[in-house]
Amino acid sequence: MKWKHSGHEFDHVYENICEKQRFYLFGAGDYGRQFANIMKGEIELIAFIDNNEKKQGKNIFGLPCISLSQIEKAPDAGIILTVSQMQRGSIITQLEQAGWKKNIDFFIIEEFLSVYHVYKYGLVYFSSISFLPSTACNLRCAACLNFNPYAKEFYVRSWEQIQRDIDTCFSCVD
Repeated sequence: MKWKHSGHEFDHVYENICEKQRFYLFGAGDYGRQFANIMKGEIELIAFIDNNEKKQGKNIFGLPCISLSQIEKAPDAGIILTVSQMQRGSIITQLEQAGWKKNIDFFIIEEFLSVYHVYKYGLVYFSSISFLPSTACNLRCAACLNFNPYAKEFYVRSWEQIQRDIDTCFSCVD
């Protein structure tokens, strides 16, 4: 694949983020509360949106929790999905069926954080980083992110190799 607009692939996403003066957080669980804590003072947060009726009407982490049907789309307000990847698909469908558009009206938490930090501060934001000491695992999970069930050979890395990888990573990441 050849880059057509090298270094500017997310300009339009950041422009859309900047057009929003305030944000709803879709997901009032741990992920949403962690995001609210990280972004406190950075962006204006209006409320949590959650499909769990037991959370709706409550104050969570200093913000009211409401249903999606209680808000109207406004050009200065966006939604940030602060739910796990497992729940995300159905919520994206719910938003799209309600007329919200990805990276225009709503944003995925990891993408939002990455784009926001690199454009606003020139910093790369990683929501997580993993260093694998070994591919030897007997769980054989079908959805293994490391594809271990498909490995023909396993390896165990030395502590020195892991340290070199960590040093290399943090020589490029602040």
